[in-house]
Amino acid sequence: MIFLNIKNAIINFLYDNNYFISFFKDSIYIYNYERIINLSENKITLKIENFTIDIIGNNLKITQMNNIELLIEGNIKNIGKK
Repeated sequence: MIFLNIKNAIINFLYDNNYFISFFKDSIYIYNYERIINLSENKITLKIENFTIDIIGNNLKITQMNNIELLIEGNIKNIGKK
């Protein structure tokens, strides 16, 4: 089980970044997202500041979540920014 990356969240806070995204083998961690726009097993779309992020893959699921952090796991094929 992968836990939310507290170290990166603390570093992000100390450097006063508005958001933070970490990529792992079969997961992606997002700090300070605004909202979930789309949620399916093949595509998750998130609003972050003044842009959106599309996460495309198979068997995508949010495995950990709170009001500012998300951990998404699955077979991630592509990540795009709009």
